[in-house]
Amino acid sequence: MAIKINQIVNEVWKPLFIKRNGVRYIILMGGRGAGRSYVASQFALANLISDNYFRCAIMRAVHSDIRLSLWQDLLDRIHDQGAENSIHLINNEMTAKYGRNSINAIGFRASSGNRSAKLKSLAGYTTVIIEEAEEIGEDEFRTLDDSLRTVKGEITVVFCLNTPPKSHW
Repeated sequence: MAIKINQIVNEVWKPLFIKRNGVRYIILMGGRGAGRSYVASQFALANLISDNYFRCAIMRAVHSDIRLSLWQDLLDRIHDQGAENSIHLINNEMTAKYGRNSINAIGFRASSGNRSAKLKSLAGYTTVIIEEAEEIGEDEFRTLDDSLRTVKGEITVVFCLNTPPKSHW
């Protein structure tokens, strides 16, 4: 059974929902309270329940930090739409599934130490949403970007970040 959702999207973020032929990188930037995580979770939910193939990684520098941020925002959007019974949620793994589509939480690092997570194979992912992207190093991002490959759709990388300093990569 198809889920119908009705999300009100802030005008400033509506371009995120427009088909972007060939555009790989999207930057959502602003100060505290700009609504980046909120709209990123709206975007993820809308695509999760679409008919188009969608495999999404929601990411932060440290895996465990995702639970209280973008993962909770996604759960809130699912609840707002009354879709809890239609979407298969695996809370301990931070995974949401709807048909063949899925959203999975993946950290650049497994913990706050220097131990890197395994980003070698993100084959099949069509979308990556990186929250607090200014916390990610250039080498970490390049490793991720090089591992993204799929023939099932265009790849989109959404950066949600506070305004970084001029010297940031």
